[in-house]
Amino acid sequence: MIEALNKSDLANTHHEFGVKNTQTKFKDEQMRMSLTYFAITHLKPALAIETSKNIVELETKVLYQLRSIEALMDIMDIKYERPFELNRENIQELLKNFGIVQINNRFTLPLQNCQKNLYYVPLKKKDNAFEFNHPLGSVINRGSFYQVVIGNIPVVRLYPQYFDLKCTKKSADVMVDGIKKEAKFGSILHVKKDFKVMPTDEFRVNLIGFVTKDRISQDNIRITREDFIPKFSLDKNQRYFRVEFYEDEDFCGTLTLHFE
Repeated sequence: MIEALNKSDLANTHHEFGVKNTQTKFKDEQMRMSLTYFAITHLKPALAIETSKNIVELETKVLYQLRSIEALMDIMDIKYERPFELNRENIQELLKNFGIVQINNRFTLPLQNCQKNLYYVPLKKKDNAFEFNHPLGSVINRGSFYQVVIGNIPVVRLYPQYFDLKCTKKSADVMVDGIKKEAKFGSILHVKKDFKVMPTDEFRVNLIGFVTKDRISQDNIRITREDFIPKFSLDKNQRYFRVEFYEDEDFCGTLTLHFE
């Protein structure tokens, strides 16, 4: 493994892989509290990879970890696939890509460059379903808010507004760039110019960040990105906004607008 790793393109000329036998089972008292010690004493085959705390770039740490794993798998003749070239630039982009989270199958939130705090997010008081397409995505209930994290990175705080979520309607008719379509709640709609919810008596429509006077529902209004108040965007680039649909006092679903 060391021979293969030191032949690879290392991040710095002074970096080098080496072997140090810590003799975990015999010498170091602190190491006896580690997962490594547990694996050794229980005869469990295991691989633990750590990177130097002197390396500050996360992409370099991950690069070295992946190369180490692949070097071992090559020796053990384990077949694997990797759909990207292994270099720091690609890893840096992948680390930034937090993907999406789908909430109760009614609202899809893009996590890339997301605002730190989102308010009045429609949720149930318990048993909410958060589905990530990132393998390290999870949600922590902090009482007054839900903290969305990717691994150990805090991404966004969701401050809830609670509903029963008994509404059974799944979609709404909308107009995107002049084309009429049926949009399923929880979907992301890509908009180049304008958007409109078709006239409806089924829902009360709320365009989050768009203000109208003396209107209960904001359907049948042609709207562009510039019509939204920027601070209500889902992301810091003010590209994503949400449209919420209600039946009486219950929440039905959200369409996420992405202005290209």
